[in-house]
This record gives sequence, structure tokens and C-alpha cells, in this order.
Amino acid sequence: MGWGDLARVAIDREFQRRVISGLSKTDNVVEMLLEQQIPSTWGIVAASCCTSLKEIERNSPVAFGAISHRLRDISTKQLDILGLLTCPATIGKIADSPLIEIGSHSFTHPTPRDCSDNALQADLDASVKILGEFTGREVVSFIPPQNYFWPDAVFASSSIRYVRHTPKIFGLPYSDPRPQAKIARLWNDFVSPGSHTEGGRRAARLMFLRVDRGSTLWNIQFAQIRRQLDSVNGSLHVYLHPHNLHSDESLKHLVQLCAYVREAHATGKLSFCRFLREVPLPKIAGAAD
Repeated sequence: MGWGDLARVAIDREFQRRVISGLSKTDNVVEMLLEQQIPSTWGIVAASCCTSLKEIERNSPVAFGAISHRLRDISTKQLDILGLLTCPATIGKIADSPLIEIGSHSFTHPTPRDCSDNALQADLDASVKILGEFTGREVVSFIPPQNYFWPDAVFASSSIRYVRHTPKIFGLPYSDPRPQAKIARLWNDFVSPGSHTEGGRRAARLMFLRVDRGSTLWNIQFAQIRRQLDSVNGSLHVYLHPHNLHSDESLKHLVQLCAYVREAHATGKLSFCRFLREVPLPKIAGAAD
């Protein structure tokens, strides 16, 4: 939805169209993943389960307060706020799929750049509570908004045990907005994905999947992904945003990738696994080290 860039969704009509169009294709993606027997984790902004701004505010006044001024900007432009930010019916269908894990992508998509640790913890706790109640599923995974690192203390009171790895690309944070970081990401995704390790696990390569690029760039990235999977020398973690699925062509690209993944899995070339940072369990007072 539009939570990832409230400033942009308030003024960019093309982005608004992509958000709505990507949402309309979600059912197709869920069905395709089930048909191909491919498991996935969907990081959901929990406020998207709500049906009104009052409900969002009621569930986490602290989290709502951090973004209320941006919501007012959208309101003044007479846009359909709920249509751009919430989709409870679609989330219900996602949760019904047995191969999809429901993960938190926060409650209102804040970042440590904007909020204190206390505000982040309030946001996270609200997301886990709402997603658990709405979907009837246990929520143990967290995908940080914009790939920022969230301190371990933020997760202490929640059920979260796994956080998607948030490495640096050539020494630069993946969420870094500077031009040199963008160049590093493009190099990582199209030429040579960086290798990352966590907790002594085998190396993994992280790539951002842009299925909405033109056919030439898509073919380059698809070939890169195939090379990584065929090399059988570690793990490959690929992720994407739904608004990148705004066209029929982009959906075809995802189908093409998933067909290859299914074939590779059937022949034993690859297996599915987590590549996530495990959050240390909080120490119990008086317990032995």
C-alpha cells in the first residue's frame, strides 16, 4: 500500500495508480505461489488491517501520532486515504494461504530515523497484536521498514524472534538515500550480489527484485538470479514490494521466476530456508548465564 512513502502517495498520481493496481493483483500472486508450492513471508503493515483512521489511532496512539501530520496532507488533497492505505479483505485472503507466513512490517511504517526506541516498541507491539488477532496466526518474523536496523531492545516484549537480515551493500546501508548507495544497490542487484553472513550461518546474497523493469533489465536480473541459484554455494534472498506488480508484464516476470524456482526445487537444486537475524531472548533476572 502507500505506507512506505506517505509524502509521495499524497502527490504522485502514478504511484497511487501503482499501489491500487498492485493490490488488485495480490490474489493472483497468492494463488500462483500456492500452485507452484513456494513458501513466502509477507511483511504486512498492520494498520492496513484497519477500517478507519480512528481505529488506527485507537490501536496505537503513539504510532499514529508520529504520522498523523502526513495523513492530514493526504486528506487535504481529497484522496481516498483508506483505499491507498488499508486492505483488510486482501490481508484475510493472504492469511488463508497455508504456505504464506504472516510477518510484521510494523504498524505504521516508521523508521529509527523518525522515532525513539519507545515509539518503535509501541509500534511493533501494536503490529503483532493486530496481525495476530486479525489473521489468527502467530507472528514471529519482522521485516524492517526501508531495511533499517531496529535495536534488539525494541523486540523484548513481543513474540518476534526473527528479523530479516539488513546488511550493508559495499559498506553503505541498503536504505541509504544518497546517489552512491543507489549505484551500489544497482551493482548488487544486477552485477555482483554481496555476500552476507549472520550468526555463523552460510553465506547469503540479498537482492531486491524489480519485476516491473523493462524486459531487457528484467532478463539481466533473471539471468543473475539463475546464476546465483545454479551455483549452489550459499543462499539467495530475494524480496519485492507489491506496488512493483502493478502491470500484467511484471506479474508475468514473477510467474517466470517462480516456475524456475519450482523446477529447481523439484530437482533438488535448491531448498527453502530462513535467512534472518534471530533476536536474542531477553535474559530472566537471576537466571544463570
